[in-house]
Amino acid sequence: MLHSTQPPARTLCAAQAWASPLVAVGGSLAGEITTWMRVRYPFIVDMGIAASAPILGYVGLADQYTWYHAVSRLSRRVYLA
Repeated sequence: MLHSTQPPARTLCAAQAWASPLVAVGGSLAGEITTWMRVRYPFIVDMGIAASAPILGYVGLADQYTWYHAVSRLSRRVYLA
């Protein structure tokens, strides 16, 4: 976090703040919330940056056993070869 003892060069009034773009940023769970905010409120959130967001962790969106199957196939190939 940056800290300055100097006041900002200029302050924004409420009208200028509403006209400014909004970027939501988050990592992990906050990244997931960032993604869903962008999906749910596209007229408010102009851009979202989600780092390592587990957005595919919902029932029906991804196969929960994909990692298990991939590791099992690799293990069989390595140990049975």
